[in-house]
Amino acid sequence: MFILWKTDHLTISEISKEASLAKNTVSAVINGMVNRGLVARTINPTNRRQTIISLTEYAKSLQQKYEAVSEKMNKIFYQDFSEDELRQFESYLARIRHTLIEYLQ
Repeated sequence: MFILWKTDHLTISEISKEASLAKNTVSAVINGMVNRGLVARTINPTNRRQTIISLTEYAKSLQQKYEAVSEKMNKIFYQDFSEDELRQFESYLARIRHTLIEYLQ
């Protein structure tokens, strides 16, 4: 859902690429989110073969709560890390993500 908070109205392919997940995985997650009233599917009027995934008003209303919880959890997780350690850790995570993306392509 956080991807759609940044850029709403995306196709499953776009979400898949942005999240570095397989399309079938994204489709399964989207199905659950539709059932929970978090996202809606609509047909792309310019390309009827595409389905556009959009946040519902309910999902949009959760963004502030999500960001507050996320910020609080980050403070807890990283409270004993120095600035250098945080930069190094984030660098390692970026390398892992890059490796996974290359491997999955």
